[in-house]
Amino acid sequence: MEPDDARLLARSVAGLTLDDHVLALRPGPDRAADPVSAGAIDARLAAIAHALRDAGRLGPWRGESLPVLAADGAVLGRIERATMRVLGLRTIAVHLLGRVAGARLWVQRRAPDKAVDPGRLDSLAGGLVGLDARAGDGRMEALDEAMRREAAEEAGIDTGVAMRRIDGPALRIVRPLAEGYMVEDLVGFEADFDTGFMPRNRDGEVTGFECLDAGALVERIGRGEFTLAGSLLILRRLRQSGHAGSGATGEEPRTPPAGPG
Repeated sequence: MEPDDARLLARSVAGLTLDDHVLALRPGPDRAADPVSAGAIDARLAAIAHALRDAGRLGPWRGESLPVLAADGAVLGRIERATMRVLGLRTIAVHLLGRVAGARLWVQRRAPDKAVDPGRLDSLAGGLVGLDARAGDGRMEALDEAMRREAAEEAGIDTGVAMRRIDGPALRIVRPLAEGYMVEDLVGFEADFDTGFMPRNRDGEVTGFECLDAGALVERIGRGEFTLAGSLLILRRLRQSGHAGSGATGEEPRTPPAGPG
């Protein structure tokens, strides 16, 4: 995170310590003797979020909590979604590649008011993995459930449609944005649709859809028309299926620049 934000939080929120490199939430002088409950950690994370909001450092307050993840994926706590980039916290995003007749893919165009990559082309549906509201104990939402939710909201896809996770590890994006730092793991899914399928947006975050063949996908990714996340996932899938070399120029496709936040 930015040093000025770290200094702000160290002044504003009790229980934080700051040195030249690290802003830390300390459980107490003796962690074993003075453990901090999950509720106390969440309360301190909430105080961090409110301090950033009061200082005008956040975008629109979403009223939605996302998990704060350890390196091994354990959920350490929850915090307001608007703080994730300011604090450089890792998020997990699921993306759906909608296949029609083999190499053709349905893609969406993001709404012009999106905070990141407005108006760019992207995977058919995608979004961040949140907390499992049904569990009530701070567990993270299952990846396949998050994918079904996003597919229904963004593309009107029935929850009964079969979606399978694409082979390969998650792809990690680390890059600066206007509001802070994006650290995001991308998990790809795919589904097959017949030629009569037509996606329908339900949440207002998509302005339209296109169905593109492999050559058009590679060409338009090369021109920077797609989000970085969509570009990486689509190119990896095309390479896996042997279609990545079918662009109009015959050249190796280039990953587009990240563009403004």
